[in-house]
Amino acid sequence: MPLGSAGPFPDGVMLASSARGAALIATCDGTTSEHPARIRGRRLLFGSDAVASLAKGVLMSRHSKRALLGGSATAALLIALIAAPNAARAANHSGTLDESFGGDGIVVTDIGGTDAYDAIQAVVATPGGRILAAGLSNPLESAGATALARYRWDGSLDPGFGTQGQETLSFADVAHAAVVQPDGLVVVGGSKFNDYGALPDFALARLLPDGSLDPAFGQDGQVTTDFGEHDELLALARQPDGKLVAAGYTYKFLDTTNMALARYLPNGSLDTRFGQGGKVVMSLLPTASASAVVVQPDGRIVVAGWTGGADFVLARFRRDGSLDRSFGTGGLVTTDLGEDSRDQAAAMTLHGDGLVVVGQGLGGAAVARYRMNGSLDPNFGTGGVLRVPGLTDAATAVVTYGSDLIVGTARFSLARLDRHGALRTDFGTGGVLTTKIGGSASLQALAWQPDGRLVAAGYTSDAPHWTDDFAVARYRIN
Repeated sequence: MPLGSAGPFPDGVMLASSARGAALIATCDGTTSEHPARIRGRRLLFGSDAVASLAKGVLMSRHSKRALLGGSATAALLIALIAAPNAARAANHSGTLDESFGGDGIVVTDIGGTDAYDAIQAVVATPGGRILAAGLSNPLESAGATALARYRWDGSLDPGFGTQGQETLSFADVAHAAVVQPDGLVVVGGSKFNDYGALPDFALARLLPDGSLDPAFGQDGQVTTDFGEHDELLALARQPDGKLVAAGYTYKFLDTTNMALARYLPNGSLDTRFGQGGKVVMSLLPTASASAVVVQPDGRIVVAGWTGGADFVLARFRRDGSLDRSFGTGGLVTTDLGEDSRDQAAAMTLHGDGLVVVGQGLGGAAVARYRMNGSLDPNFGTGGVLRVPGLTDAATAVVTYGSDLIVGTARFSLARLDRHGALRTDFGTGGVLTTKIGGSASLQALAWQPDGRLVAAGYTSDAPHWTDDFAVARYRIN
């Protein structure tokens, strides 16, 4: 039953609105059509290709230049469209797929063909309501490369980027992270195998709006940083002064794995005021890797990852790259989430007066909240840690929503937690929203668009080939 309706009018048209905010138009011959619609200024937008303008109370088709509706009919349609989303929020739980994106809230993109493994590892919102996804495309029996796709607001590929919205670059074999500069340029970070094809290095590239490399960054738009042997960049953050902080690990064969950080000036050169020549290797633990990095408002840098003992680990560094001894014990914090629990941190965010780290632990999606001195927050979960109820897959991403947290998991689920770690039961089903994409899907990254819509990105596979493709979903969060 429509949420609101008006008519019939003299021309035999009945107008109504559905719970999804669509316009239902029923004509006197008994046919009914539903048109996803939204209001933008004095225009009504139906789907992605039909637009009607409101002029002097008459609804005009932009394409046919004819009057669609007029007078009281137009007024009724406006009222129905405005009222429907509010009624839907009252009738449904918070958190729904945004049907203005790709028609059903989901877009799947095959980058490298049916025999290629395509996976998004990072996603960012870019100017103009666009979305940039970065990851890898690795065809069978062929070398992989960084793969990028940019989507317009409606989910269609942006023809102004790369080749019809897609780009494959050789600056890195995989992109793990991306940040957007205030001028709209995007820096992508990942790992690049060196000339011998055996050992990777940190790799960054800066993209112009059309997807080409920015020659003003590094050497022809690219930067590589060698820490010694096997080096992988897994996280990237931008400081307010424009400097870039990259984090990951460096591994010596049959020896140790250490957290590795590098800081770059805005032009891509290493910042020699940071660590030794722009690089820091944290070797206080026998084995440790960084998978996430944030910059605090005071300029101190926090990285999170895991230790060889399968525990969460955090380290905080001063602006010069030295360990901040006021954090944890000598600048380090390790957290064992539970006996026989293999704990690996995947993502981190600043959360009010604390830090939240998510990952794998306690047999599922694990979340830990720390105070700014590195101690666990006793007002969150149980002693500062929790496993999201009902989710046995690892947490892979996290964003804040006011004082709430939205945690993404590997099986393309979202969980919404309040300030103390309790599930918000008005979100999804009991606090969890799971999206089915293809035969299987994995969520790897989350990003907010400026209009408040939440983008989740990762990859999906389906019969008959079961090779992965880019997968992006967009949600309305109330």
